[in-house]
Amino acid sequence: MRTIILSDCHICASDACVGKLNRFLHSLECNELILAGDIFDLWRKSPDQIRKEYKGTIELLRRLKARGTKIEYILGTHDALYLKDPIIPLAEIPVHPYIKKTLPCGKKIIIIHGHELDPMYLPGRIAAFFNFIGSVFGCRFGFKRTTVNDLIGQKYIDGVRAIHEKAQRKYNSYDYVIMGHTHAPLSSPKKEKLAGLYNVGDWKGHNSYVVIDGDKITIRYMMSDPPHEWRWFRLYED
Repeated sequence: MRTIILSDCHICASDACVGKLNRFLHSLECNELILAGDIFDLWRKSPDQIRKEYKGTIELLRRLKARGTKIEYILGTHDALYLKDPIIPLAEIPVHPYIKKTLPCGKKIIIIHGHELDPMYLPGRIAAFFNFIGSVFGCRFGFKRTTVNDLIGQKYIDGVRAIHEKAQRKYNSYDYVIMGHTHAPLSSPKKEKLAGLYNVGDWKGHNSYVVIDGDKITIRYMMSDPPHEWRWFRLYED
């Protein structure tokens, strides 16, 4: 049983990103594909625009499913409104808030997107709500929807670490947590009562994904190595 987990592709972010993702999907062979949130970016374009402009990617997902690959979708930040107008019908690719799995060895996994652990996410949603109310009455407030990915430098690093530590505390009844959202590919080994954690990374800069093959979980890249500027995240692996 081979499972591939993708997260934070942010289709709509750039044509280069989509081109790499399409090449990856074209050659992908697995029993199961889990799309762990922010695959389609509904902050940038409407469902109709995405269906028209990225029909190639949608068709590749459908071809995978036709070949027998089980595909499931976990909602993230940028696709939180996906259920209002699913880009791919739910009968083809079902949507979940999270997915639980058990490895052949009996160890338990929970797969989440992870935005609910981001302290900046709720204020961002409130800002979006007031922007919407303003648009109804013809006003423009211009509040910005923000997440940890809007931070830079050490603030971003500290924010990412805090989210991952929160995930390990919240889901410490599992052996492994697999998540996205922070765009930072990493693996953190099991420590005492804390769950081991894997972050899938993203396809805006890393082209990374997680593979579950039998009892083994690994982070891989479409390239041979992660980009140089992200190597500090590998401190968990050293």
